[in-house]
Amino acid sequence: MAKASAFRYSVPSVDGEGWGIFLLDRSGIFTAVTDFGNFAHWFSLRENESVEEFLVSTRADQILCKIANRDVVDIEETIKYIKEGLLYNRREGRFTEADAREEWKLIKELQKDLNEYSNDVAFQYWYDKTHIQFDDGFYQYKYPSAAVRFSNETFVRLQEKLKKELLSAAL
Repeated sequence: MAKASAFRYSVPSVDGEGWGIFLLDRSGIFTAVTDFGNFAHWFSLRENESVEEFLVSTRADQILCKIANRDVVDIEETIKYIKEGLLYNRREGRFTEADAREEWKLIKELQKDLNEYSNDVAFQYWYDKTHIQFDDGFYQYKYPSAAVRFSNETFVRLQEKLKKELLSAAL
């Protein structure tokens, strides 16, 4: 069994947000305890590559897709997708002009309902009335905002810290 070595890094907050404590080990284990949430992943490292080198060379969006799931309904993108579906169906002749106009009114009603009811209730109400067909469902998803902020803010500052450490070790 190989000797395990763990490394601890701290990233302070900026304006009271974005702090993080990171634990890394030579096998590629990445753990972050932050005010944006707790995240962990095991990264498969190339031979002779350190976890620090790997993290420095990794884009924030690559980290995001490893630590979080796209499981938050993106309201704006969902409405856009529904409208695109209606326009596509109209161009394909599946809706008459009058039917398309009625569907457009339902979409406008949905947008109003989203301000008054929960997302689930508003979308169910619209779905029960619409004639637009979606083969793959109509919801569009995004990453949780806390995970996005972690990867774009706290993780990027960890990378800066690791770069400095790697540069000083190389001198």
